Amino acid sequence: MVDQQSRIYNHQTRAAYRQAPAAIITSLFAGGLLIFILWDSTPHNRIFGAITGIIFVSLARLYLSILFKRKAPPDQQILMWGRLFLAGLFLQAVAWGGGGIVLFPDEAPLYQVIVTLWLVGLAGGAVAVYSVLRRGVLAFVIPVLAPGIVYLFSLGGRFHISLAMGVLGYMVVLVVATFRNHVSHIGSAKLVAALEAEIRERKKAERKLKDAYQETAMANGRHKAARNELSEMIDNLQDVFFRASVNGDITRTSPSVEDVFGYSQEEILRLKQHKLISDPDERQRFMAALKSSGGVVRNFEARVTRRDGQAIWISINAHYLHNELDEVTGVEGTARDVTERKRMEDKLREANEQARLANRHLEKAKTELEEMIDNLQDVFFRSNEKGEIIRTSPSVEDVFGYTQKEMEGKKTASLFALPEDMERFMESLRETEGVCRNFEALIRHKDGRTVWTATNAHYYYNDKNEPAGIEGTVRDITERKRMEEALLEISQKDGLTGLYNRRHFDETLEAELKRASRGRSPSPLSLILIDIDYFKPFNDTYGHQEGDDCLVQVGAALKKVVRRPGDLVARYGGEEMVIVLPNMDSKGAEQVAEQMRKGVKALRIPHEGSRCDEHVTISLGVATMYPEISSSAAAIIKKADEALYEAKEGGRNRVVISRSER
Repeated sequence: MVDQQSRIYNHQTRAAYRQAPAAIITSLFAGGLLIFILWDSTPHNRIFGAITGIIFVSLARLYLSILFKRKAPPDQQILMWGRLFLAGLFLQAVAWGGGGIVLFPDEAPLYQVIVTLWLVGLAGGAVAVYSVLRRGVLAFVIPVLAPGIVYLFSLGGRFHISLAMGVLGYMVVLVVATFRNHVSHIGSAKLVAALEAEIRERKKAERKLKDAYQETAMANGRHKAARNELSEMIDNLQDVFFRASVNGDITRTSPSVEDVFGYSQEEILRLKQHKLISDPDERQRFMAALKSSGGVVRNFEARVTRRDGQAIWISINAHYLHNELDEVTGVEGTARDVTERKRMEDKLREANEQARLANRHLEKAKTELEEMIDNLQDVFFRSNEKGEIIRTSPSVEDVFGYTQKEMEGKKTASLFALPEDMERFMESLRETEGVCRNFEALIRHKDGRTVWTATNAHYYYNDKNEPAGIEGTVRDITERKRMEEALLEISQKDGLTGLYNRRHFDETLEAELKRASRGRSPSPLSLILIDIDYFKPFNDTYGHQEGDDCLVQVGAALKKVVRRPGDLVARYGGEEMVIVLPNMDSKGAEQVAEQMRKGVKALRIPHEGSRCDEHVTISLGVATMYPEISSSAAAIIKKADEALYEAKEGGRNRVVISRSER
């Protein structure tokens, strides 16, 4: 009820302010007409005194009405503005009532009647204009008429008393009429207030509905953008993303499925019965692993068959999909082709069997390598047109050492260990029309070390189809590089002695011959061919195990003498060994050979079957060449072999230089 009364009062006050300017101007016009009539019968000083107060109050009320219209005050302030309106109306009524007495002619009954009727007219007009505010009518009618009534009674005489009684009766009639009009206005105001309240509530509801629509549209937009972004990330994965039913039927895959399984996305979706793991036993093992691990499986390895019939190994990370009732509806995850890793593991096992002395080291390296490979995760990244990183996946900390927050704003170029690799990367993107595959480069880890990585990347575009930056994935291939180096070293080393093997010696000698023949004048190249004296009797006397140990010790003694980076110590075959000495003349080579002879003798390995010493000794043949373009490896080997033969014929345990260098 209080709220309804407030709304009615607010409506009445606003209506009164709307009507006030016209009423004020009309009353001023009526006042001007009265002054015109009384100009000749009333002293001018009285006229100016009365009209000054009336005009001042009228202008103040006009200003208040204009200010109300401009400010358009809210409902909470209407009560204050209503009080200001009543105060202004009362002051104007006092000004008119007092002005009427000032302008009242002393000895002119006709003009006295005119002034009285003028005041009566003002009061009647107020009833018509301000009846919307009951207190407004009373605040105007009584101050306008009461002073005149009192003044007429004070003059006495039948004429003035009769005139006063008439005005008094008229005032009573106006007050009664005001109450009746006010009741009618109250009803109208209630109806208007109710309509206004309904309109306000309807507009409020419309605004809420509009806001709800906008919020829904924004949420749908964000959801769509998130789905698009997720789809782009899935499409860019090097691993195969898959989604399958509980029966194993594939319902969604990423484009990389063609690289791993040989099926295009369209083909694999049409083959309703094709299973990611086609072998029933393997599939049952996979589902059992999912169930036993609570619906999440990591690094599950299985052997599968490609479209072309080729068998490959895959490693799967997967989890259950659930509906609203928490029922399992399918499986989702990623599959990685680890066939090459499996092949490398097989090669490592074969190499370990052949390299008995390096077995423990290789086993440890293999274990570390397997652990690191199993934990590899690709890093998703996105950079803007300025080359600044704006987004990465959580695995960035594993590869780069930086958290996602730390990576934001970093320049892509600052991550490369070599500045020229950034130029090669951008050149690769330009040459392949904005798509780069398996770009290998060294990056700088947060702790300062370098990491080998392979990057797949492409440009992404803005709404204007302009390149907005680069996004892609980075894979840590450091362990693969180390394994390749380990396999390379194994392929170059002799499994027993740890010295370089014959094949690596042949390659090195050919390379050194070419290098030495370049330039204006050839540089010297020396070769030392070594044979353990009476090695067969040693094996016959002590056995092959002791013979192997002897070869290992002799090889180690030779390596101690040769310390230059370019020098090479290799097992030539059986008990023969060979030394390549680039940029060394025959004199220097002879000194090296003599140090080797003494070093082996100093081992004091017992040798009862030797005819030249009671300990193991070696014979050495030294050859030096200044190679030309036409020089061959066979020529220098032949010279060294001839010198070795001469050392053996001369009693063994000695160094002999090729005849051409004497």
